[in-house]
Amino acid sequence: MTTGNIQNIHAEGTVDTTKREDVINFGEIIAYLVTEKWTILSIVVVALLIAAVRAYLATPIYQTDALLQIEAKNQSLPGFDSAAEVYAGFNYGQSVIETIKSRRVIGEAVDILHLTYDAVPRYFPYIGSILAHRYHEEGLAEPFLGLDEYAWGGEVLSLDRFNITGKLTDVNSVWRLIAGKNRNYILMNGEQEVLTGSVGKSVTADYQGSKVEIHVGELVAHPGVSFTISHSSRIATIDALKKRMLVSQSGEAFNESGMITVSMEGSDPQFIVNVVNAVTKAYVKSSREKQAIEAGKKLDFIDGQIPLLEAKQDEAALALQKFQRQEESIDISSEIENTLTQLQEMRNEITALQLKKEALQLNYTDEHPKMRALDLQIAASLKKRREL
Repeated sequence: MTTGNIQNIHAEGTVDTTKREDVINFGEIIAYLVTEKWTILSIVVVALLIAAVRAYLATPIYQTDALLQIEAKNQSLPGFDSAAEVYAGFNYGQSVIETIKSRRVIGEAVDILHLTYDAVPRYFPYIGSILAHRYHEEGLAEPFLGLDEYAWGGEVLSLDRFNITGKLTDVNSVWRLIAGKNRNYILMNGEQEVLTGSVGKSVTADYQGSKVEIHVGELVAHPGVSFTISHSSRIATIDALKKRMLVSQSGEAFNESGMITVSMEGSDPQFIVNVVNAVTKAYVKSSREKQAIEAGKKLDFIDGQIPLLEAKQDEAALALQKFQRQEESIDISSEIENTLTQLQEMRNEITALQLKKEALQLNYTDEHPKMRALDLQIAASLKKRREL
């Protein structure tokens, strides 16, 4: 009996303990938070400090864009209205985008801006570039802790030319330029000295089956400070630039807006602005050259049609004379003959204007000012012919 009672009491105690564990005691939680308040506060302060340092050290990313207004070409030709349905799904805006991103257009921007090579100062790891980018005083920053082989702010290296021809032309390579005294410098590749030169003078040297040519326009740095020069092949540079550049249509439909957006992101605001401007200018130049070639072909076509029209006019005049000789009874007065001559001239003028309109319709829509002016000329000529 005694053993049974002890077991019952133990079982009941266990049940009561479990019930008490299921109850949340807010008083104990508050007491624990008060006891560990300094630990919690320390964790919050450390997290805020880490976030502040990360925000301070983070490299800002800039974005620039440019808008191009493109006039879509009229795909239909006079007399071929039924064939215009074939081009109904043609996306002229997409063709413009592909042209802007072509190697011809981007390659011209690469050549103008000399993007196949890039020179940056050698900074102290982790903090050197941050301190240098935040240095805005005149002159050069003093080396931190006597580390004068690194750049600390104010350094400038302007490369007017850095060409490599030969075996290393299409090879991505890294070079090192070390500033010396009296505006002199040394160009290194790895641990090998390639050449020595001075600011403002072109220097060439043969190296590993290639010819290296360099011209330094400006060099501002403490003696011993080095710059890293990265050289890439032209094709690799163009492909890398294509991946960074975003070209898109503005609006839901290109035919409605006629606008193309060219944008680019990067940590160097002046660099991305220069690239976007150079690409858009290269496209405009390429487009104008193409239009000039097409216009030349159209003018050649028109010039080729003029002799045919003159020949037809001469044939008509001969036919008229022959008819007059055969029909002796018909005596056309000078007034009627003058009217016929004017009608023939008007016919030739209208034909020439219509040929010119057909040529312009390849590049312009009917709403273009040139097309409207041409329509007015044709209408005036037709009215004058009717009056005659």
